[in-house]
This record gives sequence, C-alpha cells and structure tokens, in this order.
Amino acid sequence: MKNFTILVSVFMLSLGTTLAQGDPTFGESTAINSYGEGPMAPGRWYLGGMLGFTAQTEKHIDGSNESKGPKTTNFNIIPSFGYVINDKWAVGLGIGYESQSVKTIGTDLDGNDVDLKNKFGQFVIMPRVGYFRQLTNNLYCIPYFYIGFGFGSTKDESIGFDGQVTTLEGKISSFEVGIAPSLKYFFSNYWAISLAYGKLYYQGITNTPNKENTDHKNKTASYGLDLNLTSINLGLYYFFD
Repeated sequence: MKNFTILVSVFMLSLGTTLAQGDPTFGESTAINSYGEGPMAPGRWYLGGMLGFTAQTEKHIDGSNESKGPKTTNFNIIPSFGYVINDKWAVGLGIGYESQSVKTIGTDLDGNDVDLKNKFGQFVIMPRVGYFRQLTNNLYCIPYFYIGFGFGSTKDESIGFDGQVTTLEGKISSFEVGIAPSLKYFFSNYWAISLAYGKLYYQGITNTPNKENTDHKNKTASYGLDLNLTSINLGLYYFFD
C-alpha cells in the first residue's frame, strides 16, 4: 500500500506575504507584557481556518499479476472566527465542508474493467472552546473542545445484474463531540500558523442510502483516539482588536 499525503494552507502564501509587508510587528517577539498585550490578549478577535487533504492508493501484487486497489481521497476546509475571552480561554465557530471519494474497479459482463466511485460530501457547523497555554514567546498550545453537526449527500456507483453501472443517491447526517490538540505559532502580533493532529472523539452517523426510501437507514457510532493522517490540518489565522 502506498500513501500520499499533501497538506496545504487555507490561504495562499502570497496573501500572507503581502499583508506582512504592512505589519510593523512581523518577525518580532509576541510575548505578552505586563499590561496583558499580545497576540492572544483578552478582547481580540480572529479570522482564519484549517484545510486538510489526503490521498491513498492501493496496489495488489501476486507474483507477476498486478491489480489496482481502491483510491481514497479526503478533503476538508473549515473557515472560522472567534473571540479571546480572557488570558486562558477563547471561543469560536467554524463553518465548512468535508468530502470523501473512493474509486474502485469493477468488472462488467464482458470482463472489462469499469471505474466505480462512491462519494459523500457534507456541510459542517462546529462551535468550539479552546484553552490556550503559552509555551514560548511565539508558540501556544491550544487544546479545544468542539461539537460538530453535519448534513449532506452520498452517491454510490455499482454494477447491476445487467452489467450496467447504476447510481444510488442518498442523504447523510452526523454528530460529533471531542477534544483535539493544536499548536499555534505567531510570526507577528497579528498572524499565526496552526497545526492540529489527532482527536479524542465520539461520532454518530445516519446514512439513508436511497433518498427515495427514507424508511431504510443505517446508523453507526464510533469513538476513541484518532491518530489517522486524515486528522492532520494546517491553518492560517489573523488576530485583530
């Protein structure tokens, strides 16, 4: 199995560079002084977001025979805004989108390979509360508690008894609650980059495979510690008074 993981920032680097040229604090220490000033001083607002992208491919080898396995692609983007309440706590709200696509290969009645795709996508609303601790002048550790609500659609392709590709469209809704750690590094008094990895969570999903038959639903529940690569997200944040 081969894994290919790409992590990209939510904003273009050129945007950050352009804005930094007008930031007199760019590159300076962001330590909070005796007056409570600093990048995460009480009363400050922030805008930003996080973005993640992973792709995984499989290849099966049996002697001289080689076949392709599933190809899975995950994507999420969650812009957010928030407010620093005091010297330890901040609140925020994220509204975004996440999706997954799984590409497999089926065989028709003539023995030909046929590409099949299973997709799902949902919009996400995620309020959260973060507790921050300053590790160095520029680095903060911010574990946060979050609640997520999602709703969206699914599309599954399969080969029917007649050898033709059929598509089944459905609906999906989800609920998730958890705690996730993150690090924020301030390279000025206004700008910070963020890295989040892992989470302790509970998630419930309700999937209606056929939106025309709402009586048939699949419900799943999962919980635990997630250290999968899909939980890695990079972000860029702008703090202001």
